[in-house]
Amino acid sequence: MTDYKSAYNARRRQRQGLAQVSRIRKILRQIPIQITKELKVAVAESAALVRDDMVALAPVDDGQLRSEIDMQVGRDGFTARIGFITEKAQRKAFYARFLEDGTKGSPEHNIPPLSPHPFMAPALDLNRSKILDRMRDGMDRVFREAAGVGGD
Repeated sequence: MTDYKSAYNARRRQRQGLAQVSRIRKILRQIPIQITKELKVAVAESAALVRDDMVALAPVDDGQLRSEIDMQVGRDGFTARIGFITEKAQRKAFYARFLEDGTKGSPEHNIPPLSPHPFMAPALDLNRSKILDRMRDGMDRVFREAAGVGGD
């Protein structure tokens, strides 16, 4: 009888072990999906940060330039465009590149040079570390949740 109980308990432990392996495999299969979701959220949030800083840093005359700054997250969710997205916005804010980079002017036409007033590149530079932190935090959250350590 003891051998029977011993064999029964061994098979039971083996089945429990296989159940654990199946559970772990299921969790591991879900990680890429969850990371994808987290990264898409991080991209959208990061794009909004950059857009907001671009608007705040843009030079103001009549507010036209600021009103045309927008963002668009790509279909895949992993890319974003920030700035003058539509053709209409690009037409209305065509002068943004002259403000960003400055001009050398034209003495023969009596046009003075314009010193640069960068606002697009600095908006990205200001948020570069925040963007990376958001992506890392999202992946950390997924791994903590998968490991059962707890998360948000």
